[in-house]
Amino acid sequence: MNLDFVAETQKALDEVENDNNVRCVVISGAGSNFCGGADVSALRQGQADSVLKFQRLRPNLVHRMEVYPKPIIAAINGAAIGGGLELALACDIRL
Repeated sequence: MNLDFVAETQKALDEVENDNNVRCVVISGAGSNFCGGADVSALRQGQADSVLKFQRLRPNLVHRMEVYPKPIIAAINGAAIGGGLELALACDIRL
């Protein structure tokens, strides 16, 4: 998870929220993991501003998922670690 992930997920939720053709949202990971949590490479690269902004915006995404008007399904296809587990728990259904 990083700033791009948060922004793209918020944008996707915006796009389908009022679309009556979409009845639920399914979130899945690519590859063999669901989500490994925060991308710590920004920390290693000394991008403190990016990390702080991510820490402010990530809870907004999780809360939005918790109260989203359409069901959100987590299709968990592997490890869900740290923030990835939090993301899965914010969904209505976890498979």
